[in-house]
Amino acid sequence: MSIMDEAVPAAPVAETDVEPKQDDAQLILQFERWVAAAKKKDKDAFKRMRDDADFAFKFGVGAQWPGQSENDDRYVANLVQRHIQMRVSALYAKHPTVVARKRRRMEYLVWDGEVESAVNAQLALQVATESGLDVPADAVELLMDIQKGGVAKKQARRTGETLEILFNYALKEQVPSFKRQFKQMVRRVQTCGLAWVRLGYQRQMGQRREEQAEVADITRRLQHIEGLQTKLGVDPDDDADEMNAAAAELRYSLAALRARDDVVLREGLTFDFPRTPRVLVDPKCTDLLELVGARWVAEEFSMTAGAVQEAYQVDVSKQHAPRDHDDTGQRSDRDPGEDPREAEDEVLVYHLWDKLTGLEYAFCKGHPKFLRIPAEPVVKTERFFSHYALAFNAIEHDEERYPPSDVRLLRHIQREYNRKKEAERQHRIANRPLYAAAKGAFTEKDIESGDHPSLSNYGDHDVILLEGLAEGEDVNKKLQPVQKHGVDPNLYETAGTYSDMQRVVGSQEANLGGTSGATATESSIAESSRLSSLASNVDDIDDLLSSLARDGGAVLLQEMDISTVTEIAGPGAVWPQLSRADIAKQVYLDIEAGSSGRPNQAQDIANFERMAPFIVQTPGIQPAWLSKRVVRLIDDRVDLEEAVADGIPSIVAQNQAAQPSTGDASTDPGQQGGKGRDNAEKQPGQPQGAQPEYPV
Repeated sequence: MSIMDEAVPAAPVAETDVEPKQDDAQLILQFERWVAAAKKKDKDAFKRMRDDADFAFKFGVGAQWPGQSENDDRYVANLVQRHIQMRVSALYAKHPTVVARKRRRMEYLVWDGEVESAVNAQLALQVATESGLDVPADAVELLMDIQKGGVAKKQARRTGETLEILFNYALKEQVPSFKRQFKQMVRRVQTCGLAWVRLGYQRQMGQRREEQAEVADITRRLQHIEGLQTKLGVDPDDDADEMNAAAAELRYSLAALRARDDVVLREGLTFDFPRTPRVLVDPKCTDLLELVGARWVAEEFSMTAGAVQEAYQVDVSKQHAPRDHDDTGQRSDRDPGEDPREAEDEVLVYHLWDKLTGLEYAFCKGHPKFLRIPAEPVVKTERFFSHYALAFNAIEHDEERYPPSDVRLLRHIQREYNRKKEAERQHRIANRPLYAAAKGAFTEKDIESGDHPSLSNYGDHDVILLEGLAEGEDVNKKLQPVQKHGVDPNLYETAGTYSDMQRVVGSQEANLGGTSGATATESSIAESSRLSSLASNVDDIDDLLSSLARDGGAVLLQEMDISTVTEIAGPGAVWPQLSRADIAKQVYLDIEAGSSGRPNQAQDIANFERMAPFIVQTPGIQPAWLSKRVVRLIDDRVDLEEAVADGIPSIVAQNQAAQPSTGDASTDPGQQGGKGRDNAEKQPGQPQGAQPEYPV
């Protein structure tokens, strides 16, 4: 974990130009003491995470025996790894469905929301207009209020749709893939007990591609002319030379292109997933999931001095604390295969977010100046911190802040399983057939004769010539089998181990492979218990994703410009031009419950079939909404605007309207009166079959 694989947070934009002061070194020393205190408090938890990761994945099979080496021959059946893979596939299988929700508000000042009052006002207005009377003022006021409220609702809905498009764009444009990283985050929770995700915002500035190409072209031409000048011995100071004039013209053109203002090349949300030990939290924090009581949160990066110079334009090579010593002065472990000379050049860089001052600090351990001028964070949320935690085995403890991982909970169960299987294996080896004979009954050649068949070395259907056996003598009287105790399977049964696994982490034997003697009822009860536990974990993931969506939507409203919005979402995008804080109070992004888990299309369709007969009989249900729901059940990737269009009759109605008239009442239902199409005798409907049972 020494090479930095996490993204450095974007540089905050300082509102005022503040020069570094001499007392910055004292403030940095204070921050270093804060970081050291957090490391000391969570030292045992971080060591436990490393041990759990080794237990699950080291050597390819997991370091699950004391003193285990890479080529250790002891029995290992890695149930932990299988459990983790099963949980990851069940908990996070696809991108979540982001929906914009409108907060419940009372948009109408005059109208009471009753349809009858709106109809009466419209009728009064119509009667007054037709009769030439004065229009009732209260009716006009009510109708204007309805219109104003409708416009506000429509604007909020369209703004929400724009937010949905922008957030989904950010998810799909994330590099590496958001789905792959979030699945890794779930895997990290299973291994470490807790994992982090950091919400960020990037705005990449630069020149347009055509301008970049033009600069490159002029640069190549200028280099070519200067090369010819050198080759031909032309005096660069001779202003009359045409070649010098062309070079000067190109040089000024190049300077003009480079002086153009940069444009936004890429803009939007970013999601970074730092490793758990790299995020350090104020020791006063009592709840890591919500960062309750935390004044500050810091993130650690291990970088070379050259990388710091490139990222921050600050030279720390001459004054920094070495990376390979922790705060206690003990040498830390290096990654395998790491170049020691490169490790000596690495430094520890910290980004620290202080909630009390509302600033973000960037500093290098052992360096007396800040790497950036402290400023407000790029991402501004109500909770201030842009780090979000996920944990499945949350606990309440006065000393321990990090919950145990599934690997930690399975450690003793896994070892007991390995011990049983290894003992059974050794017992089986010890029970191989063994024969005994009186000393001197056979010669050494009879017992072991190299390439020739012997008592200790023979193949199928071989005939062994024994020198120690007289003609006609019974070999069974000289060679006796040794009676051994058979392998009792009850001594090495694993049913109890699987039972403990079900009670501890919710996985049963049927989830990891075939069952051994468990009845269908027992497996069904255990599966229901497992699904209940999974539902709780899925709810935790939904809460985290909802927090990311809600705060991410607020950041988009704060930072993104209308030109970028229309470029991504299209020219029909609606973006608030007034107070975006007011819009954020009306519309927010949320995650549809359970949308990130493994899809169960059959269950969704079955639920819809149960409810459809009641829905179609409910007054006021919009057919377009029902059609969109059906299309989404078939495939949630379908573009609903292409599939369903408002105002178009159904396909059946279109076919009936397109049917040519025959003019004969006996063959043309259209010639048979108002009910001619539906007066034929209908067959009684078949009763609907029973729906399959699905777990809750």
